[in-house]
Amino acid sequence: MSEIKNQVDSLKKRIYRAATSRKIILQNYNNLTEALLLTAAVRDLKLSHPDILISVKTNYPELWEKNPYIGEIDENDPHVKIYTVENDLYLEKNECCYHSIHGIRKNIERQLELKIKATRFCADIHIEKTDKNQLEEIGIGDNYWIVSTEENGDPETGKWGPKNYQEIIDYFKEQITFIYYEKESNYNLKNVLNLNSEINLKQLIKLIYYSRGIICPNSTLMHLAAGIESSHNLKSRPCIVIGGGWENPQWYAYPRHRVLSVNGCLECCGDGGCWKKECICPIEIGENLIIPKCMEMIKSEQVIREIEQYHTGEMLKYNDEE
Repeated sequence: MSEIKNQVDSLKKRIYRAATSRKIILQNYNNLTEALLLTAAVRDLKLSHPDILISVKTNYPELWEKNPYIGEIDENDPHVKIYTVENDLYLEKNECCYHSIHGIRKNIERQLELKIKATRFCADIHIEKTDKNQLEEIGIGDNYWIVSTEENGDPETGKWGPKNYQEIIDYFKEQITFIYYEKESNYNLKNVLNLNSEINLKQLIKLIYYSRGIICPNSTLMHLAAGIESSHNLKSRPCIVIGGGWENPQWYAYPRHRVLSVNGCLECCGDGGCWKKECICPIEIGENLIIPKCMEMIKSEQVIREIEQYHTGEMLKYNDEE
């Protein structure tokens, strides 16, 4: 009888907690980067305050699949509060000492009037184990680097030029397999598998999971690279970010990424990032091709050197070493 009584008491406690717990819905309908940063904030909120019941609304449901920190909440429940959350630190981006990942967490702290302890320094994306062997639908193996030319902000501020990417690909032609991912590709890169816009976000997450490394400008892809675990048992996925001078590196750089930036070397980004939608220091590098001077100052040899460092340090192996 005592065992039954204990079970009944335990059930009553769970029902009471469920009935009295704070119930919230966090919504953000901005871009994919902010949705990724929200996954980190939700994880930290739940770990700091496990009694809070959380649901989310974004434009990217793929990011929330298998997420253990959220659940379904009836928004018509009179006890449910709905909060629109955004990056609180954006307006202070050159002056503040925070990475962008802390902005939404601090916004939630302010609106909910509580403290949230920051935990892992990355987005929080969960991949079901049964999903990890389904890359066959894309038709590739699992020993490759991803090259992306897709940039955040205005396209004019993040261009680096196809010649640079091609020089990297050609240098490692026999040693590394490259996959080119770009939603709206206008770079005719050779010796790559060009996925272009053939894959959706869920498939992109799998593609990153299997990748050995990533080369990209300051973009959503670097946030995905930091937040998706590696199938190769790496503590962190190699990622080389061609940052230029558009944003202050402290705002977007992850600790284990190799970030190439020129902030402080040009007047336009001498006090952090320029944050311009249109570059004020353009450089013509070819017929009908103009890129920002901050990007032109970064050379393909620098990226090649960074890739070689991963191999010198024996974090990675070339194709012929497998």
